[in-house]
Amino acid sequence: MLHDLSFSTDQIEHISLTSRANLKDATLFGEKQAKIKETLLKELQTKMDRLEERLVDEEIELETYRKYHKKFRIEKALLQEEVNVLRTSYEGKMEQQLGMLPHLTDLNAVYEKTTLNQKHAFLRGVFKHGLAYSEGAFRTPWITPVLWHNLLKVNKKGLLFVEQSFAENEAISFGAPDEIRTHIDGTGNHNSIH
Repeated sequence: MLHDLSFSTDQIEHISLTSRANLKDATLFGEKQAKIKETLLKELQTKMDRLEERLVDEEIELETYRKYHKKFRIEKALLQEEVNVLRTSYEGKMEQQLGMLPHLTDLNAVYEKTTLNQKHAFLRGVFKHGLAYSEGAFRTPWITPVLWHNLLKVNKKGLLFVEQSFAENEAISFGAPDEIRTHIDGTGNHNSIH
């Protein structure tokens, strides 16, 4: 069953290409947001400088200065942290995670190589509400949507029956472009679409 639920190499390639494109878009968006936050940091520094000048020129009381200086320092620290996060490169982490994708072409091998505790965690992640075996087939009330792509195949083989009801807003198509994909509609029916 796990072998038949595994991703195909075409699906892995599609996920990898899509992830890299999304990372590129997210990086561009992060750079734009970082520039905006850096502009806000400069404006805040100007406010802090003016506040200090007003104290030196005795235009404000020391207590007023302390109140606003503390407020501005906190705001500056928060903005600086946002800039640091936005400027962080996730490419290395993404490549490391994408390097693990080929293992998803054989979920059974992944399962077999794990410890008993890892097997339990794996099954809880895939079959959240449990997995039962009866009359030569597995049954579950729920399977993670990530693996819906081959649900029709394992169902036709009589390996797994999912008693999961799919809400209308959960209509999802799986597969790489230009291939037949499994579409699960709001009633839980599976249709092949191009």
